[in-house]
Amino acid sequence: MKIESEIYKSYDLNKERKIELNDEIFKCLNKVEGVLNKGESLEKASKKKLQILKITLGMAAMKTGDTDWESFGLSKEVFENNETFSRSNDFILTVDERKIQKITTEDRESHWNCCRYNFAYNIIYNGMAAPSDQKQEAFSRYFEEFHRSNVTENIAIAATNAKIAKELCESSFGVVGGAENDSLFTAIKILNKFYGDYITSENPELDDRIKLDGMTLTNGMSVFLPEEIKENLGID
Repeated sequence: MKIESEIYKSYDLNKERKIELNDEIFKCLNKVEGVLNKGESLEKASKKKLQILKITLGMAAMKTGDTDWESFGLSKEVFENNETFSRSNDFILTVDERKIQKITTEDRESHWNCCRYNFAYNIIYNGMAAPSDQKQEAFSRYFEEFHRSNVTENIAIAATNAKIAKELCESSFGVVGGAENDSLFTAIKILNKFYGDYITSENPELDDRIKLDGMTLTNGMSVFLPEEIKENLGID
């Protein structure tokens, strides 16, 4: 498909184009699922083609589903739905056919792990608005915890995002300790410690260590920090 070709051959898709492609993918996916759900009389060969499309479109959705909380939530939903579908009696592709089409369990999990990792990356380096559904990934629980610490909403959102990014990055490696030597995971841990120190300090702007850490994160590591933190600490 033309959409999938652009996704997998382009290494520099910007956020706007990713969102456009993600929308197109879901339109196609909804059509495919609509036919499958009504297709009791479908021939076996046709059903297999549609099932392949269902899985590959879902994987493409994950490939473009790292731009914001809403697209990430849809990616998670697609992944979970496809895993349930692949274990059902309705899924008629053989093991060899799945390998040929590159839609095995390992292939699907690899796409989901990449989606989690890339979403964590975007949170840390680009910043991220809060999700409209704050139940996502326990966002509301962490947010309320930070907000009770008398910090502004923007800082609470950024600190919450950083906390969740750590969990997503770590889990994306699939094995305990797999993320320990990863540069993104290292940056996330440093950022989380910074937020903890900043939020618990009565006067962070007077703490030279916090100011130095903030400068290192912003200027040395190009990590996202809310403008009000940078202004408070005098970071250019």
